[in-house]
Amino acid sequence: MQLWPGAFSVLLIVVNYTWTRVSATPPINPKCKVVQKTAQYSGCELRSVPSELPEETEELFLNNNRIEFLINSSFAPYSYLKKLSCSGNRMTSLHSNVFSKNSQLHTLNLGNNLLYTHYKQTAQALSALTSLRNLDVSGNVLTEDMAALFVQNLTNLEILSLSHNILMRLDESVFSRLHSLRELNLERNLLYEIEEDAFHGLANLQVLNIAFNQLPCIVDFHLTSVVHLNLSHNAIEWFLSSQNQEEAFQLETLDLSVNRLLFFPLLPHHSHIKNLLLSGNQLAFRETTENGSSSKSSSMLQFVFLNGTVINISSTYLWEETLQRDISSLNVLDMTYNCLTHLPKGFIKKMTALTGLLLGHNTLESLDFIPSEIPVSLQDLDLSDNDLSNLKQSFPDLPPHLQVFNLSLNGLQHFPRQIFSGLSKIKLVDLSFNHLGICSFNDKNSTNCVAWNDINSLQFLYLRGCDLKEIPTNAFSGSPIAHLELSDNQGILLPKSSLQGLSQTLVYLGLRNTSFTDVDFSVFQKLKFLDISVNCLTQIPNSVLRIHLSQLNLRDNKLTAIDLTQTKVLSRKVNAVLLGGNPFNCCSLDWWHFLQRQNSTCILDRTDVKCIHSTLNQGDIHVDLFLSSHCNKRDGESIWLYVLLFLPICLTFVCAGVVFILSFNPRLLPRFIKRRCRSSVPY
Repeated sequence: MQLWPGAFSVLLIVVNYTWTRVSATPPINPKCKVVQKTAQYSGCELRSVPSELPEETEELFLNNNRIEFLINSSFAPYSYLKKLSCSGNRMTSLHSNVFSKNSQLHTLNLGNNLLYTHYKQTAQALSALTSLRNLDVSGNVLTEDMAALFVQNLTNLEILSLSHNILMRLDESVFSRLHSLRELNLERNLLYEIEEDAFHGLANLQVLNIAFNQLPCIVDFHLTSVVHLNLSHNAIEWFLSSQNQEEAFQLETLDLSVNRLLFFPLLPHHSHIKNLLLSGNQLAFRETTENGSSSKSSSMLQFVFLNGTVINISSTYLWEETLQRDISSLNVLDMTYNCLTHLPKGFIKKMTALTGLLLGHNTLESLDFIPSEIPVSLQDLDLSDNDLSNLKQSFPDLPPHLQVFNLSLNGLQHFPRQIFSGLSKIKLVDLSFNHLGICSFNDKNSTNCVAWNDINSLQFLYLRGCDLKEIPTNAFSGSPIAHLELSDNQGILLPKSSLQGLSQTLVYLGLRNTSFTDVDFSVFQKLKFLDISVNCLTQIPNSVLRIHLSQLNLRDNKLTAIDLTQTKVLSRKVNAVLLGGNPFNCCSLDWWHFLQRQNSTCILDRTDVKCIHSTLNQGDIHVDLFLSSHCNKRDGESIWLYVLLFLPICLTFVCAGVVFILSFNPRLLPRFIKRRCRSSVPY
């Protein structure tokens, strides 16, 4: 074939153009795609806004790319854009007219960038978005002055997030023009002061989050429109609502957990509060006399404001005002992890709508309230980790609608035997780490045990660490318990008849650290979760492999290997297993390799499964990293050991044979010597 020079040149041009097109086309990232009117371009290593998108695009996601700035022409082709997210980039600025063509944009996320660098230029770009409803500029190292500049013209803004910035002090100039704002997120800043008029004009504000800041107190709280207020993880010692506010407060959820509260918060006179979260403070009630007044001498509390203003309030007045506030609408009261030693008389009685009372992790020594004080509506009662060891038999009758009752970690020794028999809705009871036994039918008047039969609604029962020695016959008959926790009861005896009533209901059984013996698990046909960890098992009980389990916990036992026959059954009947903490033999891992090949049983703690090799001085070795050649090398060394042992015996037999031959043929030796020497020596 002959090519003309002209044709050859044309061919080179075509090949070069094709190669240039192919090499210039970037590889297609499967994460970068357009679905209907939404363009998903997050994590695509972009350095600029893509220009080839459809003009009718309404939602554009550019999160976690490498975009450093947005120029004026970036979004000009997308006039229908309504939602834009550019969080997690490296943006330092937005050009002043970048959104000039995007009048329909209502949601903008610019979080986790570096917009503090050229904040004035960025503020000018944002001022064009007069229709913006939702703005997120969190994580941009913004001060309060920068934030005020960002939102000064966004009068239609409804949701604003300024979290993870460095705001320190708020005054009325920051949010003064945001009359439509409904949600404001200020968490994880450095706020230490909020002036009285800082939120003046935010008549529609309903959700306010100021968690994880440095606020020392809240005095004269008067935000009547706020429904959910989160003030957790600050340094608040006092929460005092406005005394002269006549308008009803809409506050429903007040979160003051993990602060430094010394007194119960002084709530608004007219409120609809439903959830009051006070966990992790230093709350302690003052003792009161029969008429309700403080038994201790009055002391003055002095409030010193940063502007120099000083207010003195009597502690007696403050306490009496606290007890007189209307809290009848309260549904959940969480006072866990405080310093409570008692509850004032009449305090609980005022909470007529209470469904959850959480008093765990305090120092309560007694419950002095009478049965009529407990709200009938109460469903969840948590008294765990207190000092109620001397709880008498006159314990008040539990409310009829109680569903969850936690008395764990109290050291109880005396308890009403039939306390749960009259509760028709009780679902969960936790008496762990007390000293209460399980009553049998013969225990009619005992006060150191609890009867668990015929509680028709009971589903979850926790009896960890109760020093139980034996479960009586038919101890749970008539109670449809699905979750039974008996762990940390060393040496507990479980006769077949003791759990017979749970054969058709039990789903979870915990026997961790019990040293149990002779338990037939096959009777529990609905059992799905079994914890027999921290025992001294050298093999898996055969009855375990007669049922289908979702999870089997065998951690921290004495298993050195698993029988291959059991392994085959295990792979068929157990979906997930925990095996860490067992001293498996590195040279007996056939069962492990079988499980890996089958891939039907998930080993949840695979990284913790290790084995021991007798000759390798490496401690525990991860089973996946162990080389089977180490076992072969050990076998080869044992063969040489046997050779060395048998060598002297072999040499003995050879010498004996030589002597035997020479004794029957004495001329053989002189002829042999003569032949070897080849000459005679004269005497």
